[in-house]
Amino acid sequence: DLRGDIRGLAEGQADIRREIDVFRKDVAREFDETRALIRLSYGELDRRVKGLEGEVADLRTRLERVEERLAS
Repeated sequence: DLRGDIRGLAEGQADIRREIDVFRKDVAREFDETRALIRLSYGELDRRVKGLEGEVADLRTRLERVEERLAS
């Protein structure tokens, strides 16, 4: 009986190890997917911010020209 119990425990541990391995792989995959989505979002935000910075620079230039005309 004791050997059977020990065998059962060993099989249970093997099952748990397999489940943990599957869980780790799932977590790693989801982490990679999340990282990819963050990179994509960051890239899009960076593109938008650079566009806005360019527009602000253009508006500053135009404002300076208007102010120069008004000062003349």
